[in-house]
Amino acid sequence: MPADTTKNISRFFDIQIAPEHASATPLQEALVTFRTLCVLGVVAAIAAWFIIGSEAVFLRPANISIYFTATQDVVWLLLCALALPLFVLAAQSPRLQPYLDRLAEHAATLRRPVLTLALATLLLTAVGSYLVYHAFPLSLDEYMAWFQARIIQGGHLLAPIPAEWDAFVEALQPIFMRHDHAHGVWVPGYRPLGGALIALFDLVGAGTITYAFLAAGSIVLVALIARRIWPDVPYAPALAALLLMLSPQFLVTGMSAYAMTGHLFFNLLWLVLFLRDDKPGHIGAALTGFVAIGLHQIHIHPFFILPFMLALLPQRRLGLLLFYTTWYGAVLLFWLLWRDIATAFDGAVASIAATKSTEGTFFLGRALALLRNHNLLDDGLFWGTNFARFIAWQTPAMIVGVYLGLRALASAPQTIRLLAWGLLATLLPYIFFMPGQGHGWGYRYIHVGLGSLALIAVHGFIMLRAQCDNAAAQLLKRSVVGLLVLGAVLGIPLRFAQVENFIRPFAQASDYISHLPAQAVIVSAEDTWFGVDLVRNDPYLTNTPKVLASIALGPDEMTTLCSRYEPSLILYDDLARFGMRPYYDTPEQRSVRRQPLLQHMERSGCTLAARSSPS
Repeated sequence: MPADTTKNISRFFDIQIAPEHASATPLQEALVTFRTLCVLGVVAAIAAWFIIGSEAVFLRPANISIYFTATQDVVWLLLCALALPLFVLAAQSPRLQPYLDRLAEHAATLRRPVLTLALATLLLTAVGSYLVYHAFPLSLDEYMAWFQARIIQGGHLLAPIPAEWDAFVEALQPIFMRHDHAHGVWVPGYRPLGGALIALFDLVGAGTITYAFLAAGSIVLVALIARRIWPDVPYAPALAALLLMLSPQFLVTGMSAYAMTGHLFFNLLWLVLFLRDDKPGHIGAALTGFVAIGLHQIHIHPFFILPFMLALLPQRRLGLLLFYTTWYGAVLLFWLLWRDIATAFDGAVASIAATKSTEGTFFLGRALALLRNHNLLDDGLFWGTNFARFIAWQTPAMIVGVYLGLRALASAPQTIRLLAWGLLATLLPYIFFMPGQGHGWGYRYIHVGLGSLALIAVHGFIMLRAQCDNAAAQLLKRSVVGLLVLGAVLGIPLRFAQVENFIRPFAQASDYISHLPAQAVIVSAEDTWFGVDLVRNDPYLTNTPKVLASIALGPDEMTTLCSRYEPSLILYDDLARFGMRPYYDTPEQRSVRRQPLLQHMERSGCTLAARSSPS
């Protein structure tokens, strides 16, 4: 290859800030780091393909994160790695600089930029809840929130099981559900306030966009925190809001029923109140903590606030620390035992003393089991995948800003340092207990820290701006604008299209199953990828047909079911037209896999109901 050609290619792939702007060197380091992470993500995905095989990458639900990385994230990571030098060149190009300057000036003229961004967030996530997300709770985590909402709408905390279906409740919902046969009730395995929020918004028909409102609220809250941290930096609130709003992970999760958007909102609300540092603020923060812990999982909020509690020690504010410690101890105990308490107050038994306190032992037993079942190789693979997914689902400006902020963390305001420690604390439970996240957009376990990351990024940009002369400051501004444009113009539409394409088959398949003319439908989880996620029933079992999972029907249950009803069997062949994926590629492999189920049904005397083809 000619030397000139090699030199030109090398120049294109290099990220070089003009040497006369030496004060902008940290920006160059940040850009190089971001691009390196993108390339490593692509290499890791390719390595996973060869190490564990394409079948495991694409078909095994245990590796859904790797599947998403291979089919969604590689495209964006590769695009960023190739496009990043172009945006750096654009920031330094005399021809393009006026356009970038004009865009920045136009943004600066907005009278209420934070309100504008909050309304834009509400519009994008609310419309996207229907057009992108199909108003469909894709994962069972999301469906459980709707399940709980429906229970609350029915006037209960726990749903009573109709006697005729009590023997089948494990098959009617085998995952993330607590079945209490002793008291004849069932309820999701999560805390109930996420579902209660949906039920509340659904009073005015807005249940589907519950978290769109909380996402918009998070934009306002992160701006309020930025204003308190940097009262003398007028652009800090809008920049924090913009970095958060342009995160595809933030927007798409706001379209869903994942409780993570609720956790983000209430964590930010807690911080706004805590930073007031007065009596009403601390009382409000304590009450906010009660809601945050009761949303979903009890550990998420305490790990976020842990650094702020520890910081009270060197400040000798022992009275305030005692107040929070006592309050949160009682709150954690309440939410740990809430199902025992709800069983008593829902009329299943006469008093709390009559209930068997099983929740605490269940929680601790599950935690210990997760800790014991570690596999370092698998955990490392999942962690690398999750980290790559996180990088790929943020706007590039966020990643660059976070690098700059962490680089200057020693000089950061105390709140920023505590937020950084809070991010580390947030990750600790997942390092040891849940390295794989299953479904999710980006890395949903760190979603509660997106506000923290936006604020750390703002700190990074503020510190770099303080080091720059006027010319370098202009270059920094144009570079940040270019990165924001890259994320907004290319990243967000790409992610919306990918999410819609993945969810559509599940939404259509679920709709088809729910309209079958049968009393009972058995969904084969043996040959359909994530087929068990299509098992969805009303908590009061008012729906027809009842949908059951094949994997949870033993010989006795199958015999009883087939003696009462003519169930309809759903195999992969029935769902292929919607775009659902099989466990195996060939009909022969699928036939072998489903044979035990067919033989099981034949031995149980099942006569399958005829059904019409879907339109």
